[in-house]
Amino acid sequence: MKIVLLLTLVAVLCYGSRPKCMTDRNQLKFWYKQRTLTSCNKPKESFVQLKVPDGFDYVKPSVVKIPQCTGLFCSNYPMKCVPGESETRNLIVEAFTKGADHQPTCVHVSVEEHLDCKCDCEETTCEQNEIFDDDTCSCQCHPTYKRQCQERIDAGHRVRWSKNACACLCSHPIDCDNSMEWNHFLCECVPSKRLVLDSLSNELF
Repeated sequence: MKIVLLLTLVAVLCYGSRPKCMTDRNQLKFWYKQRTLTSCNKPKESFVQLKVPDGFDYVKPSVVKIPQCTGLFCSNYPMKCVPGESETRNLIVEAFTKGADHQPTCVHVSVEEHLDCKCDCEETTCEQNEIFDDDTCSCQCHPTYKRQCQERIDAGHRVRWSKNACACLCSHPIDCDNSMEWNHFLCECVPSKRLVLDSLSNELF
């Protein structure tokens, strides 16, 4: 009984609350060991596929075992285990081309070795109309664009806010006749620029 209580306490300390699914003694022991092995505190030896240089089909050896943070456990979702510090290891391998005489070429390949780990958001490049949200570790629509769209809606423009596009879209786009074209900002058919330019050109000449 004391062992079960001790393992439960350890689980609480590791996961932040008593895990409801882990009441069995063997389960608690198993997950305590897994937590020790997989926690994001220091890099673990992992298999990494080497990148094949341009102009070749495969390399030998093709896999190395090297310290990595990828895949280790972080208790704070949606954070992931990422390298806090790393260095590039340059290796020499044999590169081959299919259908050739199978004579290897000695080439240099690089692989990133992780020196320490931390729980953080993965680096993400957001679009121009987005900002990065540290709480969700994801790109979110920029509030300025949403506010500007709401102002257009309040002013009577036939537009709606699209969370997926992070932009103001026309509520009911329609097909225009041959002399007109659809204006995505005004959300209405306007005279075709091409026809306007042709008309001005004819007037000048």
